[in-house]
Amino acid sequence: MIQRIQSVFLAVSAVVTALFAFLTFASFEVNGNIYYMKVLGLYYQDTSEVLFEAPNMSLSAVALFGILLSVSAIFQYKNRTTQLRLVSLGIVAQLASIALVFFATSFVPEALFEGTIPQINYKWVSFLPVCSVVFMVLAMRAIKKDEALIKSLDRIR
Repeated sequence: MIQRIQSVFLAVSAVVTALFAFLTFASFEVNGNIYYMKVLGLYYQDTSEVLFEAPNMSLSAVALFGILLSVSAIFQYKNRTTQLRLVSLGIVAQLASIALVFFATSFVPEALFEGTIPQINYKWVSFLPVCSVVFMVLAMRAIKKDEALIKSLDRIR
């Protein structure tokens, strides 16, 4: 059934990952220009206009994959083993996105900085994949609990 607690955990995980995909997770300032890192790439604000540069395709693909895995796991409620596999794959995807956040901020194009070393300021959004992993682990525990309940009922028969 869709109204089980693991479905709620997976839905919250999908929403948290979607928030991560659209909000700024890091920023830094170089020579008066403010640069913003988002999942889609590097943005910089020059007085009045916002320009896009350096797309980050790996991070955006992993974030989208995490959202799709969470949503598809919700609708696999009849097949708990498939649901467990999707959730475990989603956990791996979220852990990869955590690693890619720090990878993306450490390998910013050096031509932008003109010889200076910027101070990277991580926002609270950069820790949203950790929250998503927590909700997926809670969903996995609830799925395993349901599986144990079904097995115990089969023994009684």
